[in-house]
Amino acid sequence: IIIRDTADCNTKDATTYDCYDYTWEVTDDVGAWTKADSATTCYSVSDEDQCNAPAADAGQDAWTSSNGGCGACADANNAMCTTSASTTAFLSSLISLVAAFYTLM
Repeated sequence: IIIRDTADCNTKDATTYDCYDYTWEVTDDVGAWTKADSATTCYSVSDEDQCNAPAADAGQDAWTSSNGGCGACADANNAMCTTSASTTAFLSSLISLVAAFYTLM
């Protein structure tokens, strides 16, 4: 008889991916959103690794940073927030696609 520990049987380990946070900076009386120099490490237990960022025309009070850029926009209807797949998720998809083409050769 084999006895197994099933405590972790129905759980999925969190994966990590990178997103960037943005801050409002004013230079020569002109304000703009500036992407952080270093990425925020995000954690996910789903296959939807998403990042949020200000829209190109978002003013200082039109967008609020959420979770260091990790996850989808808090309000999906807010035109001043954009949600995108993380770079890691994009690269994973691209690598899978290249591998699929390679096997067809």
